[in-house]
Amino acid sequence: MKTAKLVRPLTKQKPEGKLYTRPPRIEAAITAALDKELVTLIEQALIPNRKDKDYLPSECLVYLVRNALRSGDDTVINALTPILFARCKATLDREPAKEIREQVRDKFVDLLARDRVDRESDALDYFEVSFSHAFLTRRYDALRAQTKRRKVFFPLVDEGSDDETEVDLKLRKSTEDALVAAHFERGDPVLRNELMAAVAKLPEDERQAIVLVHLIGYDEESENPKKVTAATLCGVTGRTIRNRLAKAFLKLQATTSKQ
Repeated sequence: MKTAKLVRPLTKQKPEGKLYTRPPRIEAAITAALDKELVTLIEQALIPNRKDKDYLPSECLVYLVRNALRSGDDTVINALTPILFARCKATLDREPAKEIREQVRDKFVDLLARDRVDRESDALDYFEVSFSHAFLTRRYDALRAQTKRRKVFFPLVDEGSDDETEVDLKLRKSTEDALVAAHFERGDPVLRNELMAAVAKLPEDERQAIVLVHLIGYDEESENPKKVTAATLCGVTGRTIRNRLAKAFLKLQATTSKQ
C-alpha cells in the first residue's frame, strides 16, 4: 500500500500564540499535489481560471516551491518558480505604485532565498494560508515604511475654507470609527483585503491621510507646533487633513456598502 506523504506543518504563530493553519481546501490540495507527477503539477499551475477543478491554488504552489528549495530539488525549482513569480506579478499589478511593487517583489524573493538556507524559517508560512492577503499586508508594510522615511510630503494646495459643522464632524467620526474597527483592526480578513484594495485606489492626498492617521497612527493635527502630525507631514492644515479623510471615507463607505 502506498503511504501518503505528510504535509509539513506551519510553525508561524499569531500574536496570541496560536499557530497559523491552512484552510482545509489548501491542506487537501497540498496533500493531493504531493502524489502527482511534476508534469501534471506544471499543467495545473498554468491553469489561469481559479474556478477550474484542476486549478492549483497559489498557496499550494508556494508550499511546493518551498519544499523544493529546502530539499535542493532543482528540477522542481526550475519548473515551478517561474510560474509562482508570474502569480506574484499578477497579484502585485493591482498596486499602482511601481516602487511599492518592486519592494514587495524583492522582499518575497529574499524570503524564498532564506527558505533555501534556513529550513526552520516561518517567514513565508502565511503565504500558504492566504496568498493574496499576505501580499496585501506586505504592500501596506512597504507603504508605511515609505511614508515614515519621507517625513515630509510635497506640500499640496489647501482645500476649502469652510470648517466642518458639529454635525458633520460627528457623522464623519462615527463613519470612520465604524470602518476602522470593522475592517482595519479586527474585521474579517477578506473584507479588510477588499477595503485595503479600495484605499490603494484613492487619490494620493486622500490615501496619505488614511495611511498617516489610521494605519500609522499620527494625530490629524496638534496645538504643539513641534509635534509631528499628519498635517505637518503633508504640509497642510488640520482642516485639510479632515477634509481629505471625509472624502476618503465617503468613498470607502460606498465601497463597503456594496459588499
